[in-house]
Amino acid sequence: MIYSFGNQKVLIVAMIFLLGMNTVGYIKKKGAFALITMIFSITSLYIHVKQKELLGETYFLNIIIDLLALGMSMISLLIMDEIETRRTIIKSVFKNRYENK
Repeated sequence: MIYSFGNQKVLIVAMIFLLGMNTVGYIKKKGAFALITMIFSITSLYIHVKQKELLGETYFLNIIIDLLALGMSMISLLIMDEIETRRTIIKSVFKNRYENK
Protein backbone atom coordinates (compact mmCIF):
# COMPACT_ATOMS: atom_id res chain seq x y z
CA MET A 1 0.00 0.00 0.00
CA ILE A 2 1.11 3.56 -0.59
CA TYR A 3 1.96 5.90 2.24
CA SER A 4 -0.85 7.92 3.75
CA PHE A 5 -0.76 10.97 5.97
CA GLY A 6 -3.59 9.36 7.95
CA ASN A 7 -0.79 7.48 9.70
CA GLN A 8 0.66 9.94 12.21
CA LYS A 9 4.20 8.55 11.98
CA VAL A 10 4.29 9.13 8.23
CA LEU A 11 2.88 12.63 8.69
CA ILE A 12 5.46 13.54 11.33
CA VAL A 13 8.37 12.22 9.23
CA ALA A 14 7.12 14.09 6.15
CA MET A 15 6.65 17.37 8.05
CA ILE A 16 10.09 17.09 9.67
CA PHE A 17 11.59 16.51 6.20
CA LEU A 18 9.76 19.46 4.64
CA LEU A 19 10.43 21.88 7.49
CA GLY A 20 14.03 20.72 7.85
CA MET A 21 14.82 21.13 4.17
CA ASN A 22 13.20 24.57 4.00
CA THR A 23 15.00 25.69 7.17
CA VAL A 24 18.35 24.55 5.80
CA GLY A 25 17.52 26.41 2.57
CA TYR A 26 16.91 29.61 4.51
CA ILE A 27 20.09 29.20 6.52
CA LYS A 28 22.30 28.42 3.53
CA LYS A 29 20.39 30.81 1.23
CA LYS A 30 20.06 28.13 -1.46
CA GLY A 31 16.89 27.52 -3.49
CA ALA A 32 17.81 23.91 -4.27
CA PHE A 33 16.50 22.77 -0.89
CA ALA A 34 13.12 24.37 -1.53
CA LEU A 35 13.12 22.86 -5.02
CA ILE A 36 13.63 19.39 -3.56
CA THR A 37 10.67 19.86 -1.21
CA MET A 38 8.55 21.17 -4.07
CA ILE A 39 9.37 18.12 -6.21
CA PHE A 40 8.54 15.89 -3.24
CA SER A 41 5.19 17.67 -2.76
CA ILE A 42 4.26 17.43 -6.44
CA THR A 43 5.17 13.74 -6.54
CA SER A 44 3.23 13.06 -3.36
CA LEU A 45 0.19 14.90 -4.72
CA TYR A 46 0.35 12.92 -7.96
CA ILE A 47 0.60 9.62 -6.10
CA HIS A 48 -2.30 10.45 -3.82
CA VAL A 49 -4.53 11.60 -6.67
CA LYS A 50 -3.82 8.45 -8.68
CA GLN A 51 -4.47 6.13 -5.71
CA LYS A 52 -7.79 7.64 -4.62
CA GLU A 53 -9.54 4.30 -4.16
CA LEU A 54 -6.77 2.93 -1.91
CA LEU A 55 -6.79 5.93 0.42
CA GLY A 56 -10.50 5.79 1.23
CA GLU A 57 -11.53 8.27 3.89
CA THR A 58 -8.04 9.81 4.24
CA TYR A 59 -8.00 10.95 0.59
CA PHE A 60 -9.12 14.51 1.36
CA LEU A 61 -6.63 14.82 4.25
CA ASN A 62 -3.76 13.65 2.02
CA ILE A 63 -4.64 16.10 -0.75
CA ILE A 64 -4.93 19.05 1.66
CA ILE A 65 -1.56 18.27 3.27
CA ASP A 66 0.05 17.85 -0.16
CA LEU A 67 -1.32 21.19 -1.34
CA LEU A 68 -0.20 22.97 1.84
CA ALA A 69 3.28 21.49 1.51
CA LEU A 70 3.37 22.48 -2.16
CA GLY A 71 2.36 26.04 -1.33
CA MET A 72 4.97 26.29 1.41
CA SER A 73 7.63 24.95 -0.94
CA MET A 74 6.69 27.35 -3.73
CA ILE A 75 6.83 30.35 -1.42
CA SER A 76 10.20 29.22 -0.06
CA LEU A 77 11.53 28.69 -3.58
CA LEU A 78 10.45 32.17 -4.67
CA ILE A 79 12.05 33.78 -1.62
CA MET A 80 15.30 31.83 -2.02
CA ASP A 81 15.44 32.60 -5.74
CA GLU A 82 15.05 36.31 -5.01
CA ILE A 83 17.84 36.17 -2.41
CA GLU A 84 20.14 34.25 -4.77
CA THR A 85 19.46 36.73 -7.59
CA ARG A 86 20.21 39.72 -5.38
CA ARG A 87 23.40 38.13 -4.07
CA THR A 88 24.58 37.43 -7.64
CA ILE A 89 23.91 41.02 -8.72
CA ILE A 90 25.64 42.49 -5.68
CA LYS A 91 28.62 40.18 -6.18
CA SER A 92 28.98 41.22 -9.81
CA VAL A 93 28.72 44.93 -8.93
CA PHE A 94 31.51 44.70 -6.37
CA LYS A 95 33.61 42.51 -8.66
CA ASN A 96 33.35 45.04 -11.49
CA ARG A 97 33.95 47.95 -9.14
CA TYR A 98 37.23 46.63 -7.76
CA GLU A 99 38.39 45.11 -11.05
CA ASN A 100 38.68 48.53 -12.74
CA LYS A 101 41.04 49.99 -10.12
